[in-house]
Amino acid sequence: MNILTNKRLQLLSSAALFFVPMMSNAPASAMEAVSPLQDGILAEEQSSPEETELDLKQAELLLESMSLEKKISQMFILTPEMLTGAGTVIQAGETTRSALEKYPVGGLIYMSQNIVTEEQFTAMARDIQSYSLELTSLPLFLCVDEEGGTVRRVSGNLPLIPEVPDMRSVGQSGDLEEAYETGALIGSYLASLGFNVDFAPVADVVTDPKASAISDRSFGSNPLVVGNMAAACARGIREQGVYATLKHFPGHGAVEEDSHLSGVISQKALIQLKTEDLIPFMIGISEGTDFIMAGHISFPNITDDHVPASLSHYFLTDLLRDEMGYTGLIVTDALNMGAVTDFYSPGEAAVMAVSAGADLLLMPEDFKAAHQSIVEAVRRGEISEERIDESVRRIIALKLTVEPGKEGA
Repeated sequence: MNILTNKRLQLLSSAALFFVPMMSNAPASAMEAVSPLQDGILAEEQSSPEETELDLKQAELLLESMSLEKKISQMFILTPEMLTGAGTVIQAGETTRSALEKYPVGGLIYMSQNIVTEEQFTAMARDIQSYSLELTSLPLFLCVDEEGGTVRRVSGNLPLIPEVPDMRSVGQSGDLEEAYETGALIGSYLASLGFNVDFAPVADVVTDPKASAISDRSFGSNPLVVGNMAAACARGIREQGVYATLKHFPGHGAVEEDSHLSGVISQKALIQLKTEDLIPFMIGISEGTDFIMAGHISFPNITDDHVPASLSHYFLTDLLRDEMGYTGLIVTDALNMGAVTDFYSPGEAAVMAVSAGADLLLMPEDFKAAHQSIVEAVRRGEISEERIDESVRRIIALKLTVEPGKEGA
């Protein structure tokens, strides 16, 4: 049970403040789509105070047992190749265990190359989780990019796993139940394999038809429709025992460039973000999303610089945390993408991301350099250890909601 659940109704009230400018001009059909989401929040089971207090105490005890280096390790999500230094990884043996003992990272992300058969992957997931529990008393976040459509690592790769359509076609249906069922399908086969985190669904609003980087990965161009479709899909994923992730905050739907290849700049003003791109994220926050992925998009008309949102204190802390009220985990988009590596060293990007407020750093270009740079930044006082503890406390608290003996959430 997510210990943050009891804040969801409060977050719904906060979300309403963001919705007012948009909803005053929204079509009735879009506004009506909000009701099922609100009903779902009101009906959701709440954590008891006793459960919450127990989880918090356990999280504190685990946090206190960790060295600074191990706490910082928990803030990284790597490919198994990045962790072990091996070639293509399709099993978890002594090399994996030794690497995890030295660097007890928060999670691993798997690509198509790591998934050969269902039996092979489930065995690998089971083994790596047993190592993690033995070494840290915590499970790993086992992650994958499984959106459906063109972005999938599992669907279509294994013969018994059905292919999932792109989210544009789901959005065009106008059917929240279809969005939910799509998420449930994705979540069910991911959970059966041992995954517990899906870096999906996309919550970007395609406000510019030239935004080819997102295109049919988005549910559409209406912020309320996208928000409710993404929330329904995320709910379907989550109810199968897999954490869902809304991405790419604060919105990648109005840029043509691909952040995998180069820097991406949006000329939007803050009022445009609040009445368009941020709406789906506020809906997701109201529903209690556990992960939000920050994109590598810069907004010079908002911050007066070209620092990408994923490394920006304004976007991650001032806006997402303080103004929008988000209390879940913030994960960066992959830090080995051109939008980061063209401008920052692995160490610089890692320190900036943590200083900005990110909890989890995904796929740095050089993990050991990134890890060491954060350690050194803490030791020289650039980053406080309390800041590290803040993120690791969130990570541990969410990991404690993973049921014992089960790979999924």
